[in-house]
Amino acid sequence: MIHDGWMLEALTQAAKTGLLMGAPLFGVLLFSGIFIGLFQVASQLNDMSVSFVPKFLLFVLVVVLFGGSIVGWYIHFFVHWYEEIPHWIRFH
Repeated sequence: MIHDGWMLEALTQAAKTGLLMGAPLFGVLLFSGIFIGLFQVASQLNDMSVSFVPKFLLFVLVVVLFGGSIVGWYIHFFVHWYEEIPHWIRFH
């Protein structure tokens, strides 16, 4: 039988990988949303394009800057678990 806790290890690593992949994008968009919201409140500008365009541009910038790292983490995660399949079958 596979050593105890292999599923917990898989879920933990999946959660860590997901956080690593999503943190740059969600962090930038969260803080930009807060600052854009404060700007809209201060200036009383309630146009949708005032909030959408800067967030979209920041989204594109983050994907350009961190896209390679995000794909690298994704590939590393799946290659690692794909290589573990024979180990699971052998000990099952």
